[in-house]
Amino acid sequence: MIEMVFSHKLFNPLFWHIRKAMHDKNIRYIINRGGSSSGKSVSTTQAVLLSVFSCEGSALVVRKVGASLRNTVYEEFKTQLKALQLSQFFVPKENNITCVNGCKIDFTGLDDPEKIKSITGYRWIVMEEATEFEYEDFTQIRFRLRGKEGLQIICNFNPVSEDSWIKTKILDTYEWDDLPNELYGEVKNPLTKSSLPKAYSTILGKRGCKPRMIANERTGKMEKYPSDTIELHSSYKNNFWVVGSPDGKYGYYD
Repeated sequence: MIEMVFSHKLFNPLFWHIRKAMHDKNIRYIINRGGSSSGKSVSTTQAVLLSVFSCEGSALVVRKVGASLRNTVYEEFKTQLKALQLSQFFVPKENNITCVNGCKIDFTGLDDPEKIKSITGYRWIVMEEATEFEYEDFTQIRFRLRGKEGLQIICNFNPVSEDSWIKTKILDTYEWDDLPNELYGEVKNPLTKSSLPKAYSTILGKRGCKPRMIANERTGKMEKYPSDTIELHSSYKNNFWVVGSPDGKYGYYD
């Protein structure tokens, strides 16, 4: 078994929140909301790579138009493989990156409706630029990704409209509880094992939907359904490669 230690300097605060949510089996939907340069894609890419490398499951990364994948998301995954020094453990091919442990990351567009029907065998589906999709795409993905515990859909989006289906069909339909937007005590320096200051794990905002009462179709009874959706809100101020690290020793101040 390979044991690797990664420096905390490789990660922005959002990464730690995504990684924690990916390990919560009650969480079905991880929604990353943030403007340009907030680090959504990079942090998601790093979290997915480490989960696949840890043999936790395989992932499918989708955009609405397949042609836009190669020069954007796919290249970001290859870039982060090098940054995390994991290239020797992965084999990139066209529309696929396979780990030596057998887990994989596939990339596809949903411009062809038939592609949705082949969504099987994944633990995570990442919807990049989720506002490009239609609500029907999300519904079909949700329908296909089910049947096992711990399956998750990760939506990354830059808020562009009050009429977006992500807002009207999802976010506005829940009641929310505000959650701590930092993970003090949970993010540690891998060398000293001491907790890093709060600034290293603080994002703009974090909330989870309230538990709901839902009818069980099998029994006909109302049952309490746990919180299954978490929204992570970040901005460029949470990106150390735009504003520099809190201690001023790494990152980049633009």
